[in-house]
Amino acid sequence: MPAAIRPVRTNLVGYALVLGILAAGGALGLRNVAMLGRTEEAVAHTHEVLGAIEKLMLTVKEAESGVRGYLIVGDDTYLEPYRMATVT
Repeated sequence: MPAAIRPVRTNLVGYALVLGILAAGGALGLRNVAMLGRTEEAVAHTHEVLGAIEKLMLTVKEAESGVRGYLIVGDDTYLEPYRMATVT
């Protein structure tokens, strides 16, 4: 093989290797972006669930407070939070 062809072949192999590495890096990057999107959806859902739980806890707390007020005072108006909580 002539000496002038060896550097050209070596350069082509090097370029092909660099392009392969860049392509693999790009593919991994795209996979990671897709995974981050799925993770973001899961985190958003978790925040929605936590918000719903917090709202439920507040409703239960208001119902318990109303029942306690009714038991102490005997006024039916204190049962309104309880009635609202049992409807929803």
